[in-house]
Amino acid sequence: MFIKKTIFSMLVLLFAFQAMTAELTGLHLNLLNKADEVLEQKENAIDLKEVNRLVIDRNTDLKVAYERLYQAQKDIWVARSRFFPYGTGIVFGYSASALFGTLILVELVASLPSKWYQVQSVKAVRDSQRFSLYALKENLRNEVAHLYYSLLKEEGLLVSVEMELELLENLMVATEVEVEAGLANQDDVDKLDRRILDLRDEYLAFKQLHLYTKSAFNVMLGKTPEQGKKLVLQPVSEMLNIEDFQMETQEMVDASLWRSYEIIAANYMIKAARKNKKSTVWSILSFSGIGFGYWANVQIAGSQVDEAILRRNMVRENLINQVTIGKETLEDGLEYLELEKEILAGTRTYLEQNMFSFDAGDIALKELLESQLVYMNDFRSAVMVHYQTLSKKADMERIVRGSVTKSTYTTEQITLKVKRTKRRAYLSIDENSLSINEISSVRYTFDNSRFGQPRSERSENNFKEKIKVKKSYGEVNGTALIRFKNGELLRKDFRIK
Repeated sequence: MFIKKTIFSMLVLLFAFQAMTAELTGLHLNLLNKADEVLEQKENAIDLKEVNRLVIDRNTDLKVAYERLYQAQKDIWVARSRFFPYGTGIVFGYSASALFGTLILVELVASLPSKWYQVQSVKAVRDSQRFSLYALKENLRNEVAHLYYSLLKEEGLLVSVEMELELLENLMVATEVEVEAGLANQDDVDKLDRRILDLRDEYLAFKQLHLYTKSAFNVMLGKTPEQGKKLVLQPVSEMLNIEDFQMETQEMVDASLWRSYEIIAANYMIKAARKNKKSTVWSILSFSGIGFGYWANVQIAGSQVDEAILRRNMVRENLINQVTIGKETLEDGLEYLELEKEILAGTRTYLEQNMFSFDAGDIALKELLESQLVYMNDFRSAVMVHYQTLSKKADMERIVRGSVTKSTYTTEQITLKVKRTKRRAYLSIDENSLSINEISSVRYTFDNSRFGQPRSERSENNFKEKIKVKKSYGEVNGTALIRFKNGELLRKDFRIK
């Protein structure tokens, strides 16, 4: 009796499976290839460089670009609050805060009221504003990168959820077949049905949000809805590797301080304030005489210098803090990404084994589909972290204003020549150093402040400098701050024996 019942169940399962195959979509047969297409390069797609060209480089009025980006951000946040109100919590199994990045325009802290300054300082104020505009352009470029990666992340998530829904529909068919064969019950079908409905609800809301985000993106580009439909964003296929990021914190700090447009702008404002103070003193003595308001006017002009210096120092401290925090955030993201890649590789290996077993007839379709759903969940998580880490990298590149992977030049490429006589020491870069033609200037600093900080920009004499050194001083330790034409800065320690 048991054997007859088993044979009957197997026959029922066989006929049901034959009927079921007509209802399957076939995604389970080439899932890995379809998933890989999410990050594959597309024809006629625009990359981040092209987007920046459309938003910033082709826009002669930065104010217009700024306003467009501001409007785009506003529209996106309105859409997010509409479709995913605060407190919703989880979307696609992830925290909503993880799915939605923050888009914040950074205020320029180097600005000072130009109405303080007289005609004598107009040029310095103009130069300060010029570099402030450069900094604004870098801020815009950074925020455009955030929005670009956010859109790609949303597109990747939507495609992956579409595939997951398709797999779930196939799983539903397979489960119904098992119910007919007496190998499953109706509760299994009902649970799967609720699972599909919940995921589809999240998908539809998220897709509506994505359409609003894309519309805002088109506004930022200055494109009409019809033109925006034709725009395709180029996915970033290669994921970052943590071993490529070997720049030390001090290297990043040096680079950010050396390249910062904000500090240059602040220095020009200090120059303007000092010129204004001198002109205030000169004009009062020459024309007005020493009256009751003389010292008050001079003190006001002096306080403007002090405030300009304080603001420049604030910019400096902010940059140093941002480098430290940004580097830690990026490293955390890279470590998280490495873990996700490792998990995804393990899941992929397991899935490939299951697909081989399914083709050989060793496992049922339902078991294959369940393993594919696990893979899609891990794949979606990896894609999300991939683009989030790219955004963090863009933040660091904004702070440093250059590459944050590893320096082009190393201390091993540079040799310092140190020669000491009875009363002097001569410092220079060895002419055989590999990168001497790429150096723009060298500043020599010493542990003992009595030697000052001599600086040379003369490449024709190998950046040679001399200092007075008595024998009684003994050994003198110092550091050469070598600045390269590409903006990098290298520290090379030396000792005068």
